[in-house]
Amino acid sequence: MSRLRSHYVTVLLAQIGGLPAVVEAESDDEILLSLSVRVPPGIDRVLDRPVRIECISSRGIQRVTGRAAWSPDNPDQLRIAREA
Repeated sequence: MSRLRSHYVTVLLAQIGGLPAVVEAESDDEILLSLSVRVPPGIDRVLDRPVRIECISSRGIQRVTGRAAWSPDNPDQLRIAREA
């Protein structure tokens, strides 16, 4: 598995579309993203739904799928639990 730490990525969320973000931390189970834009209205309605993270690297397009988690306590962060 290729690591995404410090990569600029696009997070694709249902009903919201693509959001630019940076990968702040990563483990085998979870990816922590820092959103590069203001949190869009309705993000709480797309939680726990499948999301896709995409970025372009020297190896081509990389995609990771998982479930999103967001908290109003840390509005600029989005956590993605990787699918197995």
